[in-house]
Amino acid sequence: MPRTYKKKKAAPSYTLEDLQEAVRMVKEKKMSQREAAKKYEIPKSVIQLRISGKVSLDHQGGGRRRTLTDEEENTIVDCLIARAEFGYPCDRMELMQLVGEYIKANDIKNVFKDNTPGEDWYLGFMKRHSRLSLKKAEHLQAVRKSNTTPDIVYDFYEKLDQIYTEKELLTPDKASFIFNADESGFKSDPSRFRGIGEKGKSLCRVSGGSGRESTTVLACASADGSVMPPMVLFKGATTVQPRWVSDKAYPGTSYAVSASGWMEGPVFFNWFTTAFIPYVNKIRIEKNLPDQEVVLIFDGHNSHITLNLVKEAAANKITLIRLPSHLTDKLQPLDKCVFGPVKSHWEKILVDNGKSKMGQSHQRLLKKEFVELLDPKITEKDRKLMFVFPGSVAVFEKA
Repeated sequence: MPRTYKKKKAAPSYTLEDLQEAVRMVKEKKMSQREAAKKYEIPKSVIQLRISGKVSLDHQGGGRRRTLTDEEENTIVDCLIARAEFGYPCDRMELMQLVGEYIKANDIKNVFKDNTPGEDWYLGFMKRHSRLSLKKAEHLQAVRKSNTTPDIVYDFYEKLDQIYTEKELLTPDKASFIFNADESGFKSDPSRFRGIGEKGKSLCRVSGGSGRESTTVLACASADGSVMPPMVLFKGATTVQPRWVSDKAYPGTSYAVSASGWMEGPVFFNWFTTAFIPYVNKIRIEKNLPDQEVVLIFDGHNSHITLNLVKEAAANKITLIRLPSHLTDKLQPLDKCVFGPVKSHWEKILVDNGKSKMGQSHQRLLKKEFVELLDPKITEKDRKLMFVFPGSVAVFEKA
């Protein structure tokens, strides 16, 4: 339907240049507010609002006061351009949803329905920022049988190499500033277990749950082999309960909940600000490189990359790099080198845990037991022979 909205208030008779000049003259004490209002034919209250900072100097009037400041809108523009450069541009609806999330997260007073801006705000935003334009995106990849086509992979690594060069990370001593984060679900019961039974008869194993239950674990490691304590993400509608945590868990383990049990934007943002940034700053202090740029590679969904996340990353000199869609099983470092051995060893730990409860009532694996099993006790002798992935249960021979 065509837009039929008509402005209920006439546009001001004075120009924006006249308003800015009047404000400048008053601030420089070359005129009083009354004199400036008379000379430039501008209401005194309009000048007063600009001087006090309650209304932006580039807002001429004749319309509703803007919800976001110039600085906030410029930050959004920078975030949109950064996403587009890595092949993940926002469409109109996603932009309005992201801005709505930003408004709610920062408790910004607004007049939008459900705190989410509409079409009028979008049109005004695009008009105010000439750096942006709505255009048809070229398909870098179509729906294809093989996702590992050279153009996608080479393009990603060329951009990655360019970033490493710009951030001066291509030396061995800077490997500790290149991070990779990944999440994976850990089953509560063995799913690959193979046992011996009578030939010709089906084999079953008593378990405490459905066999489909899992808990999400977020791991993060740097290119020099250092690792952060994990974050355990439980499925739940409330907050983390005291009975779910244990002092026997891996030191520094953090906890979170989400309704789905999988990573969501607010959860990832909370981990990023409360765990990742402090860890990065600690490394900077230890290496006496307080201004060192950092790279974080991850495969988060679009919903994870909120405006607050991008803004916080930029403020802390952290570059976020998302792996190409549908290629994480081929390019995700933790997927390729860590979680495979982790899951194999996790199966053994679950089986051993089940054996220790033989003859007892079979109950599902408690959340507290889960976090304790994630930190198996390895002897000092084993530590000399094995490489242990802290915060998980991965144990494999050191190369």
